Amino acid sequence: MCGRWTWCSVTCSRRSSGSFSGSQTGRRWFTICSRKRTREPWFPEAGGGAAAGRSAAHRAAAAWNGGGVVSGVAVTREVVIPNKEGLHFRPIMKFVDTAQRYQAGVTVHCEDRQADGRSPMEMLMLVATQGAKVKVVADGVDAEDLVNALVSLVESGFGEM
Repeated sequence: MCGRWTWCSVTCSRRSSGSFSGSQTGRRWFTICSRKRTREPWFPEAGGGAAAGRSAAHRAAAAWNGGGVVSGVAVTREVVIPNKEGLHFRPIMKFVDTAQRYQAGVTVHCEDRQADGRSPMEMLMLVATQGAKVKVVADGVDAEDLVNALVSLVESGFGEM
C-alpha cells in the first residue's frame, strides 16, 4: 500500500436488473489508494506549496490596496504539542480562532509539512501528535503578539489539560 490517498479515474461496469440485459459502462471518480499518482496533491511535500503561495498573494494584495502594512520580519517560535491526543479538531479550532483575531499571517510547520494557521483543514493535515515540535511563523504588523498568543495557547494544552 502506498500510504497516500490519490484521485484515480476508474471505468465502472454494472448490469441493470429487469428486462434490460446489456451492461453499461461510464467514467466515475473514486478516491482510491494507488502506487501511481494520477494528479498532484494539493498540500506541499516539503517547503513552498499552496500555503506559502497564498501568503505571498495575500501580502501582495494588502500592499497593493493599502489594506495592511507588512513588517517584512517574520517572527518564529517552536513549541511542543502537550496534548495526549495531539492536534485534533477542538484545539485546532481554538488555534484558528486565536489566529484570526490578528492581522498577521501565520504558517505552522510540523516536520516536512506546513499549513496556513487560519485554515482548520490545512491544520488537520499537519497530523501533529503528542510531543511533536511545531514551528509557528508569523509575518505582519502584529506578528509578535500573534506568535506569543499562539505559543501560550499551545503550552497551556489548549485548556484541555
